[in-house]
Amino acid sequence: MTDALLAIALLSLISIGYLALPISRMRKAQLNNDELLKNNEQKILLQKQQEFDEDLVADRMAQDEYEQSTQDLTLELASLIERQNQQTKQVGVKLNAVIAVPFIIVVLSMGFYLFQGKMQQLEQWQSAVAQRADLGQKIVMGQGGDVTFEDLRTFYLGLRTKLAEQPDDAIGWLLLGRVAASINDVEAAIKALEQSLKLEPNKRSTRLSYAQTLIATQQDNYLHKAKQVLQGLLRDDGSDVESAMLLGYVENQLGNHKIAKVIMAEVLERLPANDERRGLILQAIPSLANGEQVADNSMESVSSIASKTVTVKLAGLKDKVGQYQWLFVFARPAKKGPPFAVKKIPLASGLPNEVVLSDKDAMIASMNLSSLSTAYISVRFSKDEEVKLDDDEIEFHSSLTTLNSDSNTDIVF
Repeated sequence: MTDALLAIALLSLISIGYLALPISRMRKAQLNNDELLKNNEQKILLQKQQEFDEDLVADRMAQDEYEQSTQDLTLELASLIERQNQQTKQVGVKLNAVIAVPFIIVVLSMGFYLFQGKMQQLEQWQSAVAQRADLGQKIVMGQGGDVTFEDLRTFYLGLRTKLAEQPDDAIGWLLLGRVAASINDVEAAIKALEQSLKLEPNKRSTRLSYAQTLIATQQDNYLHKAKQVLQGLLRDDGSDVESAMLLGYVENQLGNHKIAKVIMAEVLERLPANDERRGLILQAIPSLANGEQVADNSMESVSSIASKTVTVKLAGLKDKVGQYQWLFVFARPAKKGPPFAVKKIPLASGLPNEVVLSDKDAMIASMNLSSLSTAYISVRFSKDEEVKLDDDEIEFHSSLTTLNSDSNTDIVF
């Protein structure tokens, strides 16, 4: 902030000096011209007085006529002197006003700059640049405690500054895209990932992150782009289960339910029998069950322990159940897009008081609750088991919530 004020002050002095020097010279020249004119006019009047004196001595002018002419000449001379003094003052005032213009402009600009919060934005930018290395260790390496939403925003700003200086850093653009997605700036995330792909078009992790971000928009044009990216990943590696699951999800969202069913059936064949994602796939596409028995407690038998959990308290939504048959509870980085944790619960026995989400409720291993620092919790009442939201179904969202690390987060509806 101090540097900015010094820069503004220096620019002010340069601006004032730039105008003041030529104006000062012009003022001096004007005063010299006025003085010269004043002297010339006074000489003319004095010459007339001498002529009157000569005419009186030579009897060419009567005494009374001489006195009258002398009096008129004296009045004319006094009027001339007064008029010249006023003109000199007016020139001075005009020139002073011109000199003051740059100073006034600078003062008004500084006031507008401060009023618009630009100084605060400058301080935030300087802070982001200074903290970039430490925040990189905290966010990327997991060192230094819990990551807050403000940490992500500050790191994002610092990364943008670095990439402006080093635009060929493909890893930097990939990281910028992931951070942008974490702060729910999906459009910025897409642009950053596209820039990374221009530099490294075949990098699998970037292509997968790009597809996930496109899916998060829930817009058909982006879903079609994601579909192309995922199909390319599967052409490169037919055993890529994560890409296959995402492709099945995209096909289902685009209304290609038969294709989605085929893809998810192949995924089920590849997943181990104790993989918790099997139950989630069967929840998303119930018709895949076909004799596939998944006990309600099969998920509870998984030995892995989630480092983050979210307890969703539903007492405030009891009057919303109505004729709906199914309850979906999601945790997502945005209000739309693929869930990082999801549970589907029948409402035949009524609305449960609470639902607990954990890493066991992730559809894709790398997209789980513990990978989020912030999330929206969504509750949907549905008339069928399909994940897609229909027009006659209702959905409620929490505000963006910071998830507690290694502990539970309570969300109350």
